[in-house]
Amino acid sequence: MATVRNLKIKTSTCKRILKELHSYEKEVEREAAKTVDMKEKGADPYDLKQQENVLAESRMMVPDCRKRLEGALEDLKGTLVMCNMLLPISASFNAFTLLGFPPLKLPPPHPREKLRTQNS
Repeated sequence: MATVRNLKIKTSTCKRILKELHSYEKEVEREAAKTVDMKEKGADPYDLKQQENVLAESRMMVPDCRKRLEGALEDLKGTLVMCNMLLPISASFNAFTLLGFPPLKLPPPHPREKLRTQNS
């Protein structure tokens, strides 16, 4: 059964991976600019090749990080669906906000339940 603790852990995991993705994207931009600068300045071919390898490694990390983020988000969505009725809104608000959709609403009561409450 999902708990508030599990929900917090999965939300934090998504936040961490998202932060990591932004970091890798910035790194790719930085390394690409450095590579272009080295080419313009006529840097040593060996140094240029090493810089291109660094840029290639940085570029490889972006799709990997996106894939991990997609998996973590799917895991978080599954947990939210399972525990939406069990947790208070305040506990799941942070996770729902991260995913970009409003909290799930409880399904309407079954017609028999309505009759029981009216007859009581």
